[in-house]
Amino acid sequence: MLAMFLRNILNINSVIIIPRTKLPFLAEEFPLESAISERHELYQVSAADRGRQTRLNQQAFGSLRAGLMRTAVGQYHVTDCSAYPRGGDDHVSFHTIIRYLANESYIEHFKTVPLITARAKRLEDCIPHGLIQRRISNPQSVEMSSTSSVVLNTGVSMPLVGFGTYNLCESGEVYIAVDAALQAGYRAFDTAAVYGNEAELGRALRELLPKHGLSREDIFITSKLGPKDQGERAMEAALHSVSELGMDYIDLYLIHWPGTRDLAVGDPCNQGNRAGSWVALEELHAQGKLRAIGVSNYTPAHMKTLLQSCRTPPALLQTEFHPRLCQTDLRRVCEEQGVCFQAYSSLGKGELVKHPVVMEVAKGCERTPAQVLLRWAVQQGVPVLPKSSNPTRIQENMALFDFSLDTAAMERLTALDDKHKYCRDSSEVV
Repeated sequence: MLAMFLRNILNINSVIIIPRTKLPFLAEEFPLESAISERHELYQVSAADRGRQTRLNQQAFGSLRAGLMRTAVGQYHVTDCSAYPRGGDDHVSFHTIIRYLANESYIEHFKTVPLITARAKRLEDCIPHGLIQRRISNPQSVEMSSTSSVVLNTGVSMPLVGFGTYNLCESGEVYIAVDAALQAGYRAFDTAAVYGNEAELGRALRELLPKHGLSREDIFITSKLGPKDQGERAMEAALHSVSELGMDYIDLYLIHWPGTRDLAVGDPCNQGNRAGSWVALEELHAQGKLRAIGVSNYTPAHMKTLLQSCRTPPALLQTEFHPRLCQTDLRRVCEEQGVCFQAYSSLGKGELVKHPVVMEVAKGCERTPAQVLLRWAVQQGVPVLPKSSNPTRIQENMALFDFSLDTAAMERLTALDDKHKYCRDSSEVV
């Protein structure tokens, strides 16, 4: 059954993210032999016998290389892979490797991405022949579109670009913005209990979806648990969000903040409340009320604690991410554990659009600074949530797929990283 599910979710614009916790099931139901084909570029390597594991890895690498060559512009050759990143102490995630290669412009982004997972102490043991060294001739000729998506570890497909609704409160303002967003091609909408606009968003979508020839199944809704409802009130609050939106389910529901309102950041009850909230979300996820569950504003420490105790791993982490805050450690945790990393505040609360380097890059590619900042993220495979109430800017913020940033521009922007946060810092929350 899982094999059929995996085959169904593979498509040309998806990145497959699968956590380690699901690997034993993949090994049983989706064996390597059935995965290696022109059609199915998902590979599982799991064998008790070390000799057989090495042989299967060699076979898998041949198909991996073939798959990459089918999706690239130029030609590849193979080199030693000992310097490439590992996926963990006791296994290597080939998803991590593929994402690394994509970030370094070795392969194009958002093609059908092969995923291999194997247990080994060294990366060299997993790929005896090495990895791909030569870069493609035009690394930024990325075939993405407004319909590009990522597939979360639950199998749920989420659009790469979503529409943020923070600060959109009045019903008329929400209606106009949502109408413009649907017209521009947005199919994901991000809200939260603390935004106070869940009901307005739900009402606007119910009225506007038929106008644009769409149904509930065509859109992706994210909402979030407010800090005041952490712990015992989490289930009631989540169901209230479902009710406010006027929908039968929410596609993705997040714990908005690791702390609890009215508790000091150092209060140990914060951790207990987070854990209680997660148990409630797991139950609603099992019931189908929440198609996927995740977190927002978690630090690497918060993430590691959750991943050690949860029954259902988070599908996504939403956090501040822009050239001045590249979140290297946090992204590494997410990549190793199969958690989608999503950006908010890509424009640095509007400050980054005035940064000299951003403005120079924008001028060079004849785009707006906002488009450059958003493209910088999506070109790394990071989903974004631009927000605006201006119909023109709403359309501009979706126009990210008919241009690309060259390697020099990407490096200039990334070099701005100085760990600066424009938004609230959660690192002190116990």
